[in-house]
Formats: sequence, structure tokens, C-alpha cells
Amino acid sequence: MGLKPNLTRNQKALLFNSFLVIGVTVNALCYLIITGDWHLFAVRHLEPLFLDMVAVTSAMDAQRFGFNALAVNPFDPLGRIHIYSPLWLLGADLGLGRKDTAWLAVLSIAFFIGSTILMIRPVNIRGSLLTLAFLLSPAILLGMNRANNDLIAYGLVAVAVLFASRETFTSHCFASGCLLISSLAKFYPIFCLGLFLLYFLVTQKWKVSALYLSSILIFFVYFFFNYDEIKFILGNIPNVIGLCTFGGETLFDRLGMTLDHFTRGMTYLMFILSLVVALYWAIRCKITWSKNGTLQNYAYFVGTGLLLFCFVVGNSYDYRNVYGLMMLPLFID
Repeated sequence: MGLKPNLTRNQKALLFNSFLVIGVTVNALCYLIITGDWHLFAVRHLEPLFLDMVAVTSAMDAQRFGFNALAVNPFDPLGRIHIYSPLWLLGADLGLGRKDTAWLAVLSIAFFIGSTILMIRPVNIRGSLLTLAFLLSPAILLGMNRANNDLIAYGLVAVAVLFASRETFTSHCFASGCLLISSLAKFYPIFCLGLFLLYFLVTQKWKVSALYLSSILIFFVYFFFNYDEIKFILGNIPNVIGLCTFGGETLFDRLGMTLDHFTRGMTYLMFILSLVVALYWAIRCKITWSKNGTLQNYAYFVGTGLLLFCFVVGNSYDYRNVYGLMMLPLFID
């Protein structure tokens, strides 16, 4: 006789609600991909499907065929040059290219949905409905429509939060590693490493602090040795104001405020300093939002921190609102 799985009521509820969220999301995506009715969810669809993944894989092709993808990319249907970290171009050495766009896009979306479920752990209908509301929102569907690599960056940050919440030195090694990879791939998650470093310095956990500090140092060593390429990339990232974007500059534009470069820079600097001071005092006063564990607190801490950081440093496309998902574990606690 086979052994029957001895699942508790909560475990059964977690499995049911997780499969419910995954099933509804996957079916909705399949419907939208097959019919092309993205407008029903207020998503601005552009051809080809998985447009942002095409930008990455076509740059891999350009690199492999001897072109400088930072200057010219004849394999991209829109003629876009590579404006992501040089790390993505390593795929060319693995033989990856535009022919791999579809399965890479599906894999990145699956990683995104899976990491979301593992972090949020919806154990009731309320949790399922809140998760679905986020996953099927226009901003996040836009990210999945384009298979943007922010989904991968988010997934790595979510996995890092899961590891960090276990509160062992080994788990923090994995957490800092995930955040380091995410930072090398997308740059802005370096703020996450800074958040954890600040947290553990204030709470006087010196060994763990040294671990996150070492990851930050590795990032800056990588930045130093690739300075010219990264400077070029950062200088050529489109700063689109308005359509499908959020951020400080979009807000100023909507308010009809035109700020010179210096004033805008000083305003953002003040916002960043205020954010760091607020986070410092939140840690210093030992503010705990959830009594059931560190996962909810870390997720909320990281999610709000990254959203505010992305808002302050400039404009971001709407799919970066994906970090709002990290607030859900607290609300469904």
C-alpha cells in the first residue's frame, strides 16, 4: 500500500489557492496570446509578442555575429540597440539568440509567477483574489506581454526575500547571491542590497552585514571594469515621460512643472536621503508590521523601498509596479 500524504488543512488550502491563481493567470495569458485581445485589459500591445525579450535575444545574435550590440543591432525588428547590462550578452556565448525568444519568455514568466506564489503563499480566497488582481492588472500584464527582464529581476528579489526570512547565515548567503545577480542584470536592485545592509547594521548582525557588504563591493568592482559600457547604456536608456510610465519626472510633467537639471537632481537627492532616514528609523524603532514571521516584514520592507526608489530616481515603465506584489504577504497575513 502506498503512503497517503498527510496534509494539514492549511497546506491543502495553500495548494488549492496556489493552483487557482496559477490556473486563472495561465488561462488568461493563453487567451490573450491566442486572440491578441490585450486591449481588454488596457495593455498596449506591440508586435512582435515578447518585444522586450526580442530586444535581448536579438542583441545576443548581433554579438555572436561580430556586431557591437551597443551601437548597432540589425537583428532587432525595431532596430533597437542593447540598453541592458552587458551580463545579458553572455547568452551569445551559450548559443542563445532570437530563435530562443519564445521559450525564454515563457520560462521568465513561469519563474515570475512561481516566485510570486512562493512568496505570497495565498492560503485563503482573499489572498487569491488580491494576488490575481495584481497579476492581471494592466501594468503587470504589460510586463508579461513583453516578457520584460524586470520579471526576472523581481523573481530573484522575491527568492532572496524567501531565503533571508529563514534567518540563517547560509540562507543569507543565497539571498545576497540572488540580489547580486539581480543587481548585475538590472542595476537598480543594488538598492535592495543596501536596504539589507542598513537593516543588519542597525540590528548589529555584523557577520550578515559583512556578507551583504561584500556583494555590494562585487557589484561595484563589476561596474568599475565595465564602466564605459555601463555609462553608455545608462545614458541611452529612453526616458519616456507619460505613456505607460510612473515616476518623479512623470509627476512633475503632469503638474506642469519644468525643472532644470540641477534642481531636479537636488530634489531627487533630498527624496532619496529622506527615504534612507525613514527606513533607518523604522529599523531603529524595531517597527514590526507582522507578528507571524520575518517573511512578511522583509517582503514589505523591500517592496516599498524599491517602489519608492524607482519612483524617485526617474521614470520607470509601469511593469516595475510588480514590486507592489511584495506588499501582499502583509495584507493577507
